[in-house]
Amino acid sequence: MTFDATETSKFSQPIEYITLKNGSENWYYTNSSKQEVIGARTFEPLAYTRTEPVFSKDSADGQIKFTVPSNIPIIQFYETIPSSQTSSVTIERVHRNDPDLGVQVFWKGAFASVQREGLFATILGVPVTQLAAQIPRYTYSALCNWFLFQDGCELTREQWRYTGNVLTIGTPASIITVDGLESGAAALAAQVSPLYAEGSPILNNYWLGGYCENSAGEKRSIYESNVDGVPNRIRMLQPFRSLAVNDPVTVYAGCDRTRETCAAKFNNNLRHGGFPDIPSINPFTTELPVGKASSEKKTWFKGIG
Repeated sequence: MTFDATETSKFSQPIEYITLKNGSENWYYTNSSKQEVIGARTFEPLAYTRTEPVFSKDSADGQIKFTVPSNIPIIQFYETIPSSQTSSVTIERVHRNDPDLGVQVFWKGAFASVQREGLFATILGVPVTQLAAQIPRYTYSALCNWFLFQDGCELTREQWRYTGNVLTIGTPASIITVDGLESGAAALAAQVSPLYAEGSPILNNYWLGGYCENSAGEKRSIYESNVDGVPNRIRMLQPFRSLAVNDPVTVYAGCDRTRETCAAKFNNNLRHGGFPDIPSINPFTTELPVGKASSEKKTWFKGIG
């Protein structure tokens, strides 16, 4: 019997194997009640539901929605920390009552969105056939196209972090004070320039745009540092689910994705993924200033332009 015939048979016993991927990380799940091993891959049981892909001529052609527990690792990428990686999902199927047919790829695509609601999260998957028609994420922007510590940026996150104990948890609980946070920023900044001593203005916003991680692996974006003029205090986008005074947290440096910050803060401007030297005046669409052949924008290298 063919695989398609087995799929529609009332005697079919389908098992699904789902591979979730983000960058170099992979997670393997199955709807089986027990652990399944295929070659070097081990699929762990996961209670999930999904819709069937419907193929038509509309914009939702072939899309699938997954409802999964919100505590699986890949959902963390979509809670508060932006990722420049595209997450993908592959569904494979096999039938216990006809193992000779082997494992077949049923559906493959990428994450279009993730919505978390309490204990569950909904993943909208877009098939690979739709991905080819999408506009690439890489754009001609003055700001860097990469997210900090991800592919393209190439900085190692372990070199730009500080771990300290929580001294106070404010009201709201998204505001916390971390012991030694200012000194930690000064030590990291000194890797690039000894001028960034403790008390330097550049340290006031050192953690802005970064993120904070607790011992449970929860991550929260930092959108304010030096809160109320206290260098050791940060404000996160939302509070941790579980955090207490004296708990350790790890705080990662932030980046505003400008080339100036890339150079001064990380000495990484050669890998800056933006285009800040594009002229601010387009001669094809805008009249140039009288007597000018170009815009006033200077080039990046001193003494040129």
